[in-house]
Amino acid sequence: MADNLEHAIGQAQAPVSLASGPPLTVANDEACDHHNAASRELITGKGALYNESLDPGRTLTDLHATGKNPKITRDILQGESTLGKVEKETDISGVALPVEKNTLKGLPPGRKNILMLCFCLSMFIDCAGVTATFLMTAPIASDLKIKVSNEAWILGTYSMIFAATLLFAGRLADLYAPNRVYTIGFIGIAIFYLIISFMTDQYAFFVLRAFSALLAVLTIPSSINMIIQMYPEPDEQAKKLGLFGLAGALANTIALVLA
Repeated sequence: MADNLEHAIGQAQAPVSLASGPPLTVANDEACDHHNAASRELITGKGALYNESLDPGRTLTDLHATGKNPKITRDILQGESTLGKVEKETDISGVALPVEKNTLKGLPPGRKNILMLCFCLSMFIDCAGVTATFLMTAPIASDLKIKVSNEAWILGTYSMIFAATLLFAGRLADLYAPNRVYTIGFIGIAIFYLIISFMTDQYAFFVLRAFSALLAVLTIPSSINMIIQMYPEPDEQAKKLGLFGLAGALANTIALVLA
């Protein structure tokens, strides 16, 4: 009687999940070792899934892309490596391209200041060529006998071409030597502005204004490119780029006074 009573009390106090569920089992050492070995194979790439050792140049995505699993292909996994900078400097044959030496960084401070003055001057001229035209539209239209309906082209030819070719000029400054791109643009502005001042035909004026914008736009990205090379330090570079942008802001104000 006492044994039956203790057995009934024990079943009443036990949780339902333990009383009705299967007995608990503890994994032995052999099972744990097998699980750890499988994990090591997955991480190091020594198992049957990859069948390759982990190379320092590979990423986890590379291992999946080169594995034997037929369901995983290179078409599915885009961006197979994180070594983007190295890959961009490598041509089709796999040979690393030579890195160009930054010669502007070692220039004397005095020469850097002269170049910085030229860059700011080009920015000033480009912006002043747009701002001053606002006030000079009426006198130019009167001298060239431009109709009121066509007066918008006095300003629009320069602004439209300048904005449309700015990105293209930036690409040119990246592909070719920025000092040559800047020189062509700066000298071209001086020549075309001199020719425009003698124009008496309205259509010739519009065409030459468009060509002057094509040359003026070459000076902006090339100047930024050379400023970044001359001042690689982030703090100094930020100051010089801010000074370069300030030249354009001053042109928008001073050009109105000079006009």
